[in-house]
Amino acid sequence: TGEQNHKILLPLKFAEYVELRRPDLHKVISGLGLNENSVRLKAFSDLFGENPRKWVDPLMPLKHEFDALFDEYLLTGGVMAAANQLYSSKEISNNTYELYLQMFFGDLARLKREESTAKKVISSILRHLQSHVGWQRISDETGLPSVITIQNYADVLQNLFVLNVYNAFDQNKKQPKHRSGKKLQMPNPFFFHAFRGYIENPAGDYFQQAKSFLLRPEGKAALAEFIVGDHLTRLAYNHRPSDIFDQSNFVFYVKNAQGETIDFIARFPNGFIPVEVKYQNNISGSDYKNLKKFEKGILATKDYLDLGGQYPALPIPLLLLFV
Repeated sequence: TGEQNHKILLPLKFAEYVELRRPDLHKVISGLGLNENSVRLKAFSDLFGENPRKWVDPLMPLKHEFDALFDEYLLTGGVMAAANQLYSSKEISNNTYELYLQMFFGDLARLKREESTAKKVISSILRHLQSHVGWQRISDETGLPSVITIQNYADVLQNLFVLNVYNAFDQNKKQPKHRSGKKLQMPNPFFFHAFRGYIENPAGDYFQQAKSFLLRPEGKAALAEFIVGDHLTRLAYNHRPSDIFDQSNFVFYVKNAQGETIDFIARFPNGFIPVEVKYQNNISGSDYKNLKKFEKGILATKDYLDLGGQYPALPIPLLLLFV
């Protein structure tokens, strides 16, 4: 056909991880047709429609099992070597983390980038997990004098799927504010644990450090947010597959003049959908406040489910099955 097919093998999405680990559960997903991209896109749209329960109700009885798999995903990130090792040995060895790091630094060297500079940039990113930060702040923290160098390394990290860069969203122009502070997130939990272990305590046990990080509610909530952002990016790509797809031009965050924020807003063919992540035990009306400044939006939660309106709330493991 003359059509090029550059398929990049990313780590498994959560739904793919469910298929790998629990084919029996995946039969329910495939029974709904959610293994087909076109059906998934329709089902996602139907979450705002008159009958979202058609899609969600068959999944709800299995929520505890999806939760258990999501806890695994927060460790493995859908990376096959890590997933297989966790399943067979109940842990992930330092060798597995270090093999990934060696591959990453090998890619850096081939791109003629310096390992020491990359480590400084990544170390600064790890200090700003859920906050907004400017390139100048990272320059000040790393001692790297050139903001252009920081941006260059961030671009490389993006191209190696280590980093997602979220610009603020200009609600009037419907475009990113490129001069705004950035949300810089490592979208894959396994990559996050590997870099965090390597930079903060390379002599330690990476797997135990990862488990300790996830025992902190704020740690688990941060990685849950990163996963939602990454899956929204994949959803935007599925709507408009392209070899020149650029994550930072499809998924943004919202921050208005009053300082009110929304975690993500994603660009789709029919408009923009904001998504607020609240991975916490209790949900109140105030958690919807900023979402309701838009025509519709999604509240991504830990356990809370509320359907039937323009602002559906879904537990994150269920929401990810629609992506």
